Amino acid sequence: MLPLRSRSKLNEMKAFFPSPANFFRSLPPPSHGSGSKVTLHPADGLENVMKPSPRQLPRKSHGNCIATGILATLGALGLSVGISAHANPDPTVAGPFTPLRKAPVFESESVYLSKNWGPAIPVGRPFRVEKVYGRWIYGTPDPLPKMRPEEFSSAGWVFSRFLLRPGDSDTQEPSVRKITEGILYHSQKTWQQLGKEKDPQLLAWNFYENLILSKGALKQFQDQDQRTAEIPRENFLFSTSPPVSLATLFAHPLSLAFSPFPSAIANEKPETVGLTGTDLGFLDQEFQVVQEQKRIQQQKREALKLKPPGAPALTKEVQLGLLGRYMASQHFLLPPLNHEEVDGFFYMKAVAQRALSGCPVKVKNYWKNKHWNFFRFYRSKNLTVAYPWQEITLPGGYFGISAKALDQTSDESELAFLLVRQLVRESRLKFPKINFPSKNWWTLLPEKSAEILEGRWKSQSGKFSDNLDVSDEIQIDLIAAECLANSGYQPQSAHVFLRKMFLQREEKWAEWYFQQSIGFEYRTEQMVQRIKKEMDVKKWNPDGVRNQKRFASVLKQWNLMP
Repeated sequence: MLPLRSRSKLNEMKAFFPSPANFFRSLPPPSHGSGSKVTLHPADGLENVMKPSPRQLPRKSHGNCIATGILATLGALGLSVGISAHANPDPTVAGPFTPLRKAPVFESESVYLSKNWGPAIPVGRPFRVEKVYGRWIYGTPDPLPKMRPEEFSSAGWVFSRFLLRPGDSDTQEPSVRKITEGILYHSQKTWQQLGKEKDPQLLAWNFYENLILSKGALKQFQDQDQRTAEIPRENFLFSTSPPVSLATLFAHPLSLAFSPFPSAIANEKPETVGLTGTDLGFLDQEFQVVQEQKRIQQQKREALKLKPPGAPALTKEVQLGLLGRYMASQHFLLPPLNHEEVDGFFYMKAVAQRALSGCPVKVKNYWKNKHWNFFRFYRSKNLTVAYPWQEITLPGGYFGISAKALDQTSDESELAFLLVRQLVRESRLKFPKINFPSKNWWTLLPEKSAEILEGRWKSQSGKFSDNLDVSDEIQIDLIAAECLANSGYQPQSAHVFLRKMFLQREEKWAEWYFQQSIGFEYRTEQMVQRIKKEMDVKKWNPDGVRNQKRFASVLKQWNLMP
């Protein structure tokens, strides 16, 4: 029996979304490829799919995924059913640090993998789907080439957004994925060195950053705009995307080619090979040739063995990312990891990514090879106001938006302005340089994080920054409005949101933000005039989308201010 709150949620969603049984009956019959273990059929209702035996799942997980609503369920099931319609029905692992869990719950232990797998399931490995439970997928990753049978992985659970359908690809550039991979890998060791390996936020951060926003999902997200009265009755957040390819991050380079003439011998000066007297150097030379041939044969035998991938490099970008994570965990009150927070994180990522795609080339180029992500927090720990309006940019491309700031947005277009404005503004800010020590670099995190945070607050404040004034803020607002217009959102949402905030400047929760700002009223007045002018000159579409119903549906699930 579901909790009362969860049952009421499901009843609300049933009024807007089609029943699962009708959803499955509308799908074409699956044609399972060879090796696939998918057993779902269009006639199988949700009740048939969602009934694992008690031996398959721990008791505490029953209803855990169901209670999150039909939105997520349809998406996860859509993944497994949709896969079977392709020649290669198996999805591939896409999360840069994807563990295989023993149960479909966040806190579950990981399935043991032999060392040749590496620290997690390598990106690009096909995942043989056996069954689906909510938004969790149960199956087995394909073994690596040259892997011995005793090293094969047993079956386990993977979150559906860690996988990609055949043919789909990630929106992140390969260079950014490597940074994310490095952050995920080194966070384990760094937190252990800091004595914080049991910090619940470590699990949360790693989970959020392993979620994959694919190109197909982003396109579907945009295609389902509510432009007419006939609103699509699908969940854009969790439905899977159409086919595209995947670049492998974990390569296993094997040195299979060797020179038949070792350089050490090739560079030697020829020695005399006399057969009489004391000149017996030819015996040493013959011995060296035999030894070199043995060494080459040994190298060839080693090359045929599977070797685990090396650890990701600890670059300056990775260190900055770990510093940003540490600062967020230490100095801000963060929500716990749950399905609603995962949904909200993914929604923010999709909205911000779409808005960024409409920004001027200069802004897009700035972020092309940089890591960034948004996270929600309640407040900084040094404030007493329960839910203030705050925004913060942390090292490593982490943008914090307070729950109150998110709560003030009325539709998806205003949310897009709130988010993309941070991305536009970042390129104009100048932060104090951070130098990591060459040895025990992680000691800087607890020692300097408070000092670095103080410098970040000052650099971002319109009142205290040395290189930011009202004219800069107006230009940032205007560029953010251009991002909205070019990505299909309504550009007027920029000045509507600013004006709405200005009218609430006397509220206690707005006190912190307006203490950091200057000329806010002038900014709002200028935005009305300038957006009108830009709409005439650049032919911005005044009828861009706001997606109010989709926005309300997400916020109904996302408990912004408990």
